[in-house]
Amino acid sequence: MAAIGDSIYLITKQPLRNNQRSAGKLYRLPVSNTSGTEIVAQSLGEMVLLPSSLTSRLAASLAGIDLDQATDLVFSANRTAAYLLTYRQIIRFQRQAEQTWGDVLLAEGEVIHTHGLRQAEAITASEDGVLWLTSEKLPAPIWSIPTQTLFE
Repeated sequence: MAAIGDSIYLITKQPLRNNQRSAGKLYRLPVSNTSGTEIVAQSLGEMVLLPSSLTSRLAASLAGIDLDQATDLVFSANRTAAYLLTYRQIIRFQRQAEQTWGDVLLAEGEVIHTHGLRQAEAITASEDGVLWLTSEKLPAPIWSIPTQTLFE
C-alpha cells in the first residue's frame, strides 16, 4: 500500500491456484475523512499481469510461490511515477497530468529493474529520485537504485 494526496492505494496478493497466477486487485481508500466514521475502500479493478519469467514459472510449479506478486508500492516525490516492487522486479507506472492514479496503476507498467533480493518486501523513494529497497529475509541488504540512471 502507498499514500498520495488524500488517498491510500492498496494492492492485494492473490494466491496461486493450480500453479496459475491471478492478478492483484487495486483498491483506493480516501483518507480525507477525519470524523471517525467508517471509511470503505473502493474497488478499482484488477492489475495487469506481466509476462512471467522462467524463474517465476519454476518457483510456481516447484514451490507454489508467485514471484510476480506485488510486495510494496511507492510514489515518486514529484508525484509523476509510482514504483511497484515484486519479489523479483521493480515496475514503473508513469502518470500524465490528466490521468488518475487508479487509471495509471491498472494499466501495464514498465519493468525497469530485475533484482536478486531474497523475498523483497519494502521500497521507498527519496526526494532525489533514488529508490531504496530491502528484503524480509536475513541478512536484509539495503539496495539503492538511482532512477535517473535507469532512463538515460
